[in-house]
Formats: sequence, structure tokens, C-alpha cells
Amino acid sequence: MNNLRATIDILFRKLLPNQAINSYFNLRRSDNLVESAWKTDENQSQVFYHLDYYSHNELGNVWQKVQEDWALDADTGKVSVFGLLHEFGKNTLKQIGHDLAVDYPQLLRWRELSHLVGEDLLTTCFLAQRDKVSRHQRTFFAWRPVLSTNNHRLKVMLEKGVAENHFHLQGSAPHSQITWIALMNRVTNRKKDFKDFLEKGKLEPETSYGTNAERSDLYVLVLKAAYIRLFLFQILQGVKHNEKLFSNKNLEVLLNSKTDPDGLSMISNVNDLQREINSNRILFGKLIDPSVEVGIPDYCIPKNIHEQNFNGNILLCGERKFLYDCFQAYFQGNKNFLPYADLFYAYLLIKSKFREEMIQVNKNVGFSNFQNYQNRKKMFLTNKREIYLKALNCMAVQTSKDNQAIESFETRIPPQNSKYENREILNSLDKACNSKIFSDPNHSHINEFLKRYEKNGEEKKEDFFYVPHFIKKDDKVKTKKEIEKLMNSLTSRDSKVRQQVKVQAQALVALRNGINQAAKRIYGIDAASSEFSCRPEAFAQAYRFLKYQRLDGRFDQLREKKDMPVLKATFHAGEDFYDVVDGLRAIDEAIKFLNLEEGDRLGHALALGINPREYYEGKHKDLMLPKQWHLDNISWLISRINKYNLHEHASYASYLQWEFRTLFNEIYGHEKDLQDVSPELYYEGWKLRGDDPTLYSSDGKFKEHQNITFWQRCAVNEVYPDGGAKRKVGMVNKLYYLYHFDVEAKNKGAKIKRFEVKNEYIKVVESVQKHFQLEVAEKHLGIETNPSSNYLIGTFKRYDKHPLVNFYNLGLELDPQKLQNCPQLFVSINTDDQGVFNTYLENEYALMALALEKMEDEDGKKIYKPAMIYDWLDRIRQMGLEMSFKQE
Repeated sequence: MNNLRATIDILFRKLLPNQAINSYFNLRRSDNLVESAWKTDENQSQVFYHLDYYSHNELGNVWQKVQEDWALDADTGKVSVFGLLHEFGKNTLKQIGHDLAVDYPQLLRWRELSHLVGEDLLTTCFLAQRDKVSRHQRTFFAWRPVLSTNNHRLKVMLEKGVAENHFHLQGSAPHSQITWIALMNRVTNRKKDFKDFLEKGKLEPETSYGTNAERSDLYVLVLKAAYIRLFLFQILQGVKHNEKLFSNKNLEVLLNSKTDPDGLSMISNVNDLQREINSNRILFGKLIDPSVEVGIPDYCIPKNIHEQNFNGNILLCGERKFLYDCFQAYFQGNKNFLPYADLFYAYLLIKSKFREEMIQVNKNVGFSNFQNYQNRKKMFLTNKREIYLKALNCMAVQTSKDNQAIESFETRIPPQNSKYENREILNSLDKACNSKIFSDPNHSHINEFLKRYEKNGEEKKEDFFYVPHFIKKDDKVKTKKEIEKLMNSLTSRDSKVRQQVKVQAQALVALRNGINQAAKRIYGIDAASSEFSCRPEAFAQAYRFLKYQRLDGRFDQLREKKDMPVLKATFHAGEDFYDVVDGLRAIDEAIKFLNLEEGDRLGHALALGINPREYYEGKHKDLMLPKQWHLDNISWLISRINKYNLHEHASYASYLQWEFRTLFNEIYGHEKDLQDVSPELYYEGWKLRGDDPTLYSSDGKFKEHQNITFWQRCAVNEVYPDGGAKRKVGMVNKLYYLYHFDVEAKNKGAKIKRFEVKNEYIKVVESVQKHFQLEVAEKHLGIETNPSSNYLIGTFKRYDKHPLVNFYNLGLELDPQKLQNCPQLFVSINTDDQGVFNTYLENEYALMALALEKMEDEDGKKIYKPAMIYDWLDRIRQMGLEMSFKQE
């Protein structure tokens, strides 16, 4: 089905919406784009561009296959682009009762296409054609935002209980779907929103919404979609159109990009459109939440919608019903609808273009690409008078809990700057996440729930808790004046982050000291975001402060009587890196500087498990990284060669020594008393990076830190280096001081080094990685893996290449040597940002299972038997529960 998937992707994601709109205004109505999209030279060239492994003649065969098979409706003989959707749906979807599931053997194919074009496009078309044949009148539209599979064996296994150990709340709601519904129901006062939206994270050309002369403003396109949606909805309802807004003349004036290329007419009519939307909202829409001013989220959710749709996904029902009704009207040959089929097609194309700006569908690697999407997710959902903002947290948690046997639900949230802000945000999250607003068609819950909540505080839910995560930020400045000021000031690296984290850590402690109910639901701490922003060292003092907190002398009493948990720790490390070595170094820094110990965890840790050779070859063995990073990498790598006694790499270690000295002199050569610094001595200075840098001075003396407050007592890492003996060595102290405060060194260290990776370097990294895996395993640290997140952000593009298999293979392998060579790390499977990556915990297990089932050796034989795969997954499921921060 590769060609079918590629054709759908092109015809529903690559085409320009205005092409479909202009087709509607073409006088030859028989040549509508819905039934001839593949016949145009322009579209065929699109296919040739994307299917460049075919010749023109072979592409002709693809188009012939489209017309003779894939796009053909056997009942009517009609050929259309919508037929392609149904063809794919009938080969990948199964109906189970009134619900839908993905046919497990087709999951990877489904995942690949549905992630690009959206599940609702495929599901509603499939159901519309299916129900046309069976003459069924559908009333249920509240299936999950992400479909599960029909894999019974996997479901039974997961029903035994799973843990979600890495779940970022703000990235786990179906933001794309909710945002689209919000935009379709409120079009006024959006222009600035769109301007800010497009400026917040510059995306690559693949995700743009048009090119060259036909490129339209995204705001105008979305307005056109809202106009088309309301126009078609009224046709489907059989109501009379507003003649002023929807006259034939106005249709062309407002929609045709040839007559109005800038969309000024559409913008000028936006208030009239909003009034008509509001009228239809009141006339047709279901009131979901009377406690907010705008409690009717979508005029397409009918007042008489069946109660079975109130399962937490009610907000998605209106858009799904609208798509379903349009597809069904087309397939049934509805004469009132057929003339406007191209407008419906245009609507789908506009929605697809907007979705590309919300969901990471491009093929770019790295965290910064993902962050561009992450920064945008709530930009249209800030109005507290509307229901949409209220829906996000509720849908993120409730739909996950209601559909999966999650026994330990760890929710990551950013900390606030005061105990009052932390208390309010936790109370509001508890309130939203435990709310049944979207599960009760009669609203009988609202007053009762709010009354109970205000009287008793949050309901204790031991399976659902919070882990605040600090945000990694860099100290980069933009203006020349700011740069000069920074260069002339004696501030340590990451000083802004350190100060921000201090404020937030002290606010969390104040909340816990206050014996607040909300604080009892905080079980751990984390730090997330781009690893290029700052290193683990910036969070060291805050981690010690929170992990070893003494609660104002009332610690013993508080633990006995108030069940205040001792905080565990995790840290995002080794997820994104310039070199596998600095990914490994980041993991080591997190362990040493943050004092991670048994019961603590690491997030992602990809550098610990990916194949180094494949990584370097994927980069063409040509790396670009800051000189300071490369210097640190070499010093760390030499220390590992020595620590692990890797004598086979002794000759290359000598070369690394020379490389170190050359680079060190380039960065620190202006300091005359540092001419003969060895990698080993430099490494001793690196060991001090878990300390507060302000305790060190230019003369190499260590300032005794004050012990008045607990924060001050946490300024020094008493655990590492052992005993603190190195702090008495002046040269070591000075190296650490210069790293933080020497302006010239920081300037030179920020310059980029081109590093050509040699085969010997790869062999050293492979050896060091293998030994470091064993070191991490001995510390009993948990590894939170996130398959889809890593697949989309990382450098590997197959689920069977995920390092999870290299971390742990007990149950999966029978070969004693492979079992012995594997570190058998403590691992779990999680979702990360399930809304951004369009997944659920159950799907993550299923994707890994199927990918391994499909693996073949050189002779085409299956590598793993299903029984082995499920044994392996069940062990991982159990480990996920064991590594939970939930305290009994």
C-alpha cells in the first residue's frame, strides 16, 4: 500500500487549497477537482517529485491504478479522491461494536499516513462509505483521539496495569483538533493571533501552506475554511442560507483567490460570518458547560447528540460528524451537496495545511524542530471565557485514564515562581483533570463537584500525581548592546537559569513547608527542553535542595502525619546532542552533578543506546559543534578510556591528548600559567561543575560557603567529587573559575569547530558507550523511553531501531551472548507529549511490538517470535510500574 499512501499524502497534503476553490468556480463543472485531481499536469509533476523512484511511464501506471481500482466506487462507477481514503480505510480499520480500531498488522502503515493527514480524515470517510452500504445511521462519534489496535493479546497484557512515567501535561491534549474547532467557531480578533503564531517557531518549507504566486495568508485560508464549513453545514441541515453572506456572488467574491488574491473581502466580512456562526451555535449546538460564558463549543455538535458520546471526547464529535455527513452526502449522490464537492475538498486541504503547523509532520531531526511546534500549541486557546482551554487538561488526562489501565500516572508540569502560584496551578489542574464536565450530558455534576471540591480540597488520587520540570534556557542575547554588557560582566554560565531555578525551587519548598494538600501530590522533580540551552550543572544546587529538603524542622512529624513525599528525581539527558559523546557526557553530568541515585531516573538517554556508527554515518562523519563542547568531550572521553582500561584504544588516546592540547590552547592559551594543562587535570576541574560557581575565584582559592540557610548548604556537591579534596588544588579551582567567568575563554569556546570523525573515533565511542551502559545499570537508574517522540525527534526513522532494544533484551533474545552483551537496563515505555506526537501509551507498546514482529534477517526470516516479543514487553510493563515515583 506504499503507493496508495503516497498518493493520498500528495492529494490531501501537498495540493494548494486555492486550486480546489478555483476549480469550483470553473465553468466546466464536470471537471471538478474531486474527480480529476490526478489528471492535471501540475499534480502529476507533484507525484513525480515525491515518487522520484518511478519513471514517467511508471507514474502513468500509478494513475491508471488510481482510476481503475483505488479511487473507484464499485456501486456508482464514480472515481474520486475520496475513494482513495475509503480504500485505505477498509484495508487498515476494523469496526468493533460502535467503536473503531486499527487492524494490528496494518498499524505501521496506518501510523505513517494518519500522522501526516490526521486520523479523522480517514476514519470519517471510511465510516461514511461503510454506513452508506449498510444503510446505518451513525450516532457515535466520540472514539479516541488516537485509535488503538485490535491486538487482543496486547490489550489483555496491558490490562494488568501500566505506568505512564513521562507525560508532559501541556503537550498531551489533542491541541490540533481543539484549536481547529475553536477557530471554526470564533473567527473575529484572530489576525494578531495568526501573526504571533507564525512568528513563534519558524517551520520548514515542507509545512508551509502555499508557494510562489498562489501562496495565501494562513489567516485568510482559515477564514475561508470557516466560511465553507458553515455554508456546507447549512446545506446538510437543509436550512435557508443567509442571502447576504452566502449568495453566489458573495461566494466568488470571498473565496476566489484570482479575484481577491489578498483575501481583503474575506477579512472585511469576518463580523458578518461570526454573527452567523453565533446564530447557528445557538440554533443547533449542544450546551456542554454552562459554567463558562461560551459553553457551546461547536455548532456542529447537535443538541440531540446521543449520550454515549459523553465519554470525555464530546468536543471532537461536531467536526467528525460534519466530515462524516459531507462524505456520506457525496457518496450517496446528494444533489444539494454534489455541486459543492470541490469546496469540501478545499476545506480538507486548508485543515491539512493548518494541521501541519500544529503537529510535527516534517522529517527534520532535533529538539529545536519539535520545540517550534510545542511553542505554538495553545496560542489560539487563551480565552478563559471559552470552553476550549478548560477542555485541554481534562482531555489529556481523562481520555488517557479512561481508556487505559494506568496505575501510576506521572504528569509533568512547569513550576511557578511562588508557593501561591504553585498552589493555584495544582488546585486548578486537579479540578480540571478530575472533572466530569465532558462526560455528563445533563450537567448534573457541576454544582455537586464544585461544592465537594471547595469543601474537601482535591480528591486523593494516588495513581495520579505531579512532577514539576524546570525549563532549560540559554543565556543568549539578541542586541549588540546586550552582548557587550554580557561580555563585560563577571557572570557565570547559565546565571539567568540558575537564578530562575532557585526562585522556583524555593517556591516548591515553601509550598511543601506549608503542609499544603496540593504539595502532597508532588512526587518528584525534572528538567526538560533543549539540551543545547544549558547543561545539567545549572540545576545541581536546586536538585540537592529539593531532594534532601528538611521541612523547617518538622520533617519527621510531617512524614508521619501528613504523608509528605520525599522527592525523587529525573532529568532529560542524552536526547539531543552535537556528538554521541556529549550526549553520553550529559548523562554522566546528570548522574554526578544532580546526585541521581537508586530510585531516580533519566529521560530519553538516546545517546546511551543508539548505534554510534549509524549516527556518525548519518552525519556523513562531519560534525559541527562549539569548541568548548568538543574540548569537554575529548577530556571526558579520555577519562573513560582510562577508567575502563581500554588498552586497545591506547594509540588513539594519544591522538586525543594532542587534540585536547591544541584545542585547550585555542580557548585558554591567553592564561600563561595554564600552558601545560593535561586532559586529566582539566577533567578534575570538570568534576566541580556541580558546585555553585560563585564559590571559586581567579586566584584558585575556594571560598568556604555559608551554612545559614539550607539553600546555601546545598551549594557544594558533597557526594562528588569524593571528599572534596580536589577543591584544595588551586589549579583545578582556577580551571573551573575560568570556565565560568573568563570572558575571552567563553568567547573563543563558543566558536564552531568542524570535526571530521575517523573510524578510530567511532570504535572508541562504541567501546565507551558499552561500558557506560553497564555503569548506569549498576546504579539501578530507570530509563524513560518514548518511542514515537524519539522516532520523530531522533536520527533513526524506524521503530525497530529504537535503543530500547539495546537497553534491555531479556525475554526477547535466546542467544546467551546477546543476553550477556546487553546491559539489561531498568526501562519503561511512555508517551512524552502524546498530543504533539499523536499517540497513546497503548499505541507505543503496539508500535514497538509490530516493528519487532516485522524484523527480518538477511535471508528474509523473522528475527523474533511473537511470544518472545510479548514476554519482553510484559517485563518492560512491569518495570514501568516498579520505577514509578508513586509512594505506597
